[in-house]
Order: sequence, then C-alpha cells, then structure tokens
Amino acid sequence: MQVGSLVARRWIRVYRRHPITPYSDSRVSEGTIFSPPPGVFFTERNIANQYLDGDLNAISIVAYGVTELKVGHIIVVGHYGCGGVQASTLNKPDNLDRAGEAVQTWIDPIRALYHNSTR
Repeated sequence: MQVGSLVARRWIRVYRRHPITPYSDSRVSEGTIFSPPPGVFFTERNIANQYLDGDLNAISIVAYGVTELKVGHIIVVGHYGCGGVQASTLNKPDNLDRAGEAVQTWIDPIRALYHNSTR
C-alpha cells in the first residue's frame, strides 16, 4: 500500500511538538510513516477524518495538545478513496442496526456537503 492512498483515520499526534491528524484506517500507522520511538504520538481517530463542532473528544484532545503539550502545529493527513467519504456520497441505507446508524449519522455532515455542492 502506498502512503498516498491512505486516509480514514484522525490522529492528533505530537511528533517533535507537531500533532498530526489522520484518520481511522489501520492499514498504515504513524509508526510506518514516521518511524518514531514509542510514546511520541498523542492520537485521536475517527471515521472520515472529521473535526466537528460539538465533538468534545476532538476538542479536548486539541485543547490538551495545545495548552499542556505546547503543540505548535496541527497537520492533517489523508488519502484518496476514503471509505467514509465514499459512503457519504450515497444515500443513507434503510434498516440499519445501531452501529450502522451511528456510522451513517457521523458521516451525515459530509453527505450534506456532497449533496449541496456545485461540483
């Protein structure tokens, strides 16, 4: 797998005081990309690499990284072919179980952006 084909995970990582925000795709880890020693990255992940208003987990991680760890930069890393983004280009499926409903609700903001864009 090529690094350029990654995305799906959101990480906030501290690497030489630089947190990095990728996404939930576990095929390539930060260790593969950066070769850091253990304990270097401060990580938070989610589907389709979103940072949404009201997401207290993401907000608290960014706040902690900036205020306590003195992170100076946030780098967003992604890839083509993200499954979460691809799923958001489709209509929401019917008859979802609780897990499926949670995922679809999470990607709804991307779906709205896709359906309302003038691409």
